[in-house]
Amino acid sequence: MKTARPAGPEIVSAGPGGFHFEWGGLSVYVDPSEAPRDRRPADVICLSRNDPAPAQRAAVEALSRPTTVVAGSPACVGLFRLNQLPFAAAQKRSVLGVEMEAFADGRGGLGFLIVLGESRVVFKEGTWVDAGAVVGPAAAAAAGAGIKT
Repeated sequence: MKTARPAGPEIVSAGPGGFHFEWGGLSVYVDPSEAPRDRRPADVICLSRNDPAPAQRAAVEALSRPTTVVAGSPACVGLFRLNQLPFAAAQKRSVLGVEMEAFADGRGGLGFLIVLGESRVVFKEGTWVDAGAVVGPAAAAAAGAGIKT
């Protein structure tokens, strides 16, 4: 008999190619280019590019608070006056109880594998993949992403 896997986080758009989810009381953004309405400020922001676009820089500033952790390449996180968590490809780290692993994304930047309880979500090149994640069709279409099993 197959047991039901607990639902993963609801992943919503945070602008083109950007995502937001809440898990275990944390608010996590990946490559935000907009601050979604009715969403909490960021506890963690993951950035895949070495040199974020102006819209991403503005979104990071709008979403952050003094305790926000910015994760990404050393060149990228060094641009922000926040708690910096530099990553190299194939490096694993835990931040605020969230397990993360960075990997080379083929564009010169990073992709992220984020483990949330029993859910494993991969963010790469403006998309995410996780069979346990739930996303509204409008948010998926707006972000150009979807569930792949």
